[in-house]
This record gives sequence, C-alpha cells and structure tokens, in this order.
Amino acid sequence: MLEAAIDAIHDSEPQLRAHWVVFDSCKETADGIFAMAPTGDQAITWLVASNFLTASFRLAISSILLKASGYLDQGAILDRSLMDAHLHLLVLARAPIEAGLGFLLHVADRETAGRESLAAQFDVGENPFGDEKYRQFLDHLRDQRGWYEDLVRSRGFDPAKLKKKYGKLKQHGLISKEAAPGFCAIGDVLADVAHVRGVQLEPYTGMDESGRIMWRIDPVLTANIAVSSAQTLNVLTFCVLHAGRSVGFQGIEEKSGHLQDLVQRLLRVTAPPVASP
Repeated sequence: MLEAAIDAIHDSEPQLRAHWVVFDSCKETADGIFAMAPTGDQAITWLVASNFLTASFRLAISSILLKASGYLDQGAILDRSLMDAHLHLLVLARAPIEAGLGFLLHVADRETAGRESLAAQFDVGENPFGDEKYRQFLDHLRDQRGWYEDLVRSRGFDPAKLKKKYGKLKQHGLISKEAAPGFCAIGDVLADVAHVRGVQLEPYTGMDESGRIMWRIDPVLTANIAVSSAQTLNVLTFCVLHAGRSVGFQGIEEKSGHLQDLVQRLLRVTAPPVASP
C-alpha cells in the first residue's frame, strides 16, 4: 500500500511541476520575512507571524503530497488547517500588536489549562511524569502565562478581552466580511473540506462482479489533483501576503502581486475544460 502511494506521487509529478515554481517563489518571500530582526513590539508580531507562516508551508506541502499520492480527500482535510493559519495571519495583519499579544496569551492559557487538567487526573504518587518535576513544570507555565498577562496590561489591553476576541476565530464569519480578491478560491478549498465531511465516497467505492461493495483504501488518482493543489497554493500565497503585511515587510505588495499572477495562471492551466452546451 505504501509503495503504491509512493508510485502515485511519481505518476502525479508531471501534473505538479509548475506548482513547485509557485511554491519556490512563495518560499523566497517567506525566507525574507524569517530573516527580519525586528525589535520592540514588532518582534512579538514577527514571532507570531513566523509561527503561522511556517505552519502554512508545512501544511501546504503535506496537503499537496497527500493529493499526489492518491489521497485527495485527506489533503482537503489538511487544507482546513491551512485555512485556519491563513485566517490567523489575516487578523494579525489587521491588528499586528493586539492580535499578536492575543494569540500568544491564548496559547499560554490553553497550554497551562491542558497541563493542569492532566495533572488533576492523577493522585499524588501516581503521576507518571514525577510529582515534583511536574509541579515545577506547571509553576513554570503559570509564571509564563502571568508574564504574558502583565505584558498585555503594559500595552493597555485587558487580558480577558484579548482571550475572548482572539481565543477562537470563526472562519465563516471572517470570510463573509472579507472582500479581498482570491477568496473565491479559498472558498473552493472549504467546499472541498465540506465535501469530505459529507462522506462523499463515490470515488472510493466500487462493485465487484457479485455486486458486493468494494471499499478502496488504496491510492485513487483523480483528474482534480492539479486543480486542488493549485487552490492550496493560492491560499499559501495569501498566507505570505498577510504575514508580510503584519510585520511591514518591504515590497510585500509587489511580491504578493507576482505570486498571485503565478497562481492565477496555474489555476487557468489546470482548470478542467468547460463542456459545450
């Protein structure tokens, strides 16, 4: 099965050669953002933006490779996580300091709460991590959360309000309010995810000679690989754009325009032909 998936990647490679040109251009701009050395509050924004941008690239690569290996449906699920990263970067670009502090505080709060919940499941002497070491670790997380809360207050913000505002972003609400070009293709990615969640199994089932249903867990190559992968890259270009905007990366608008030209040409080339009426 694994060998079949690897073979499928090799078979899909000719369809995806042009995609890697777009990816390399995205990476070149991202490398410039990563190489920045901001100070003060901008360093907070840069840290958060770099975190989400790194996640975006790793998700995009994984999604495209899954699709190329014959698991288009699973790649679409990763696209949902890519959308999450994109929307966080979109919000960060709109409010670099406030959102950056809000995201950091949310992560610290969630990490501390999760570890506290885990510790509460064990009685004294039963903690597999070692009681004293784990208490010290929890104290460190609480101190870290307190440091972030103090930092937020020092910038004139209320920690509770920031956690409420940036703790959990709602995708569809943000998309409905956003009029930026390119969101149609981003909506297409969400449609792919909804398609998967709706348990559309037609490409992954069949009938044998006796009429019994055959369930396919082997790779299934479809004509949508190039199109779906191009849509994934389209979202990645917007991740790069919003990350660059949030940290004031020089020339980001021009570079983003170039990336969009590349991906739009790719979308036109990979789009299936329209049937004549």
